[in-house]
Amino acid sequence: MIKFIESTPWWFLIVLYITTLVIGVFVGAPMMIEAYDLTMSVEVKRLFVLMPLIRIHYLLPLLIIAAFGLKMVREKNNKQLTKAFIFASVILTPCIFYGVHVSYIFDLTGA
Repeated sequence: MIKFIESTPWWFLIVLYITTLVIGVFVGAPMMIEAYDLTMSVEVKRLFVLMPLIRIHYLLPLLIIAAFGLKMVREKNNKQLTKAFIFASVILTPCIFYGVHVSYIFDLTGA
């Protein structure tokens, strides 16, 4: 475990976290506002910023899985595969995180 922590590309985790915030605010929130016909757009954008901060215990396993996957892909020494994995992780991690939470929040509100 300590060897995994020492070899983890921390820049990758930081990039994933920041892109989760950015994609949530600039892509996810407008999509949710339009799809569910919500009138309080500022509150929805704030919710999309607060979700990764408050629910870090849900986002952290996704980040660890992505870091572990990047480590495995980098061992193959294929630059194209590594770039494709990084691109896919940057897109899929926020999509999975926000997809699960938006459906959960929407089920709670009953809207």
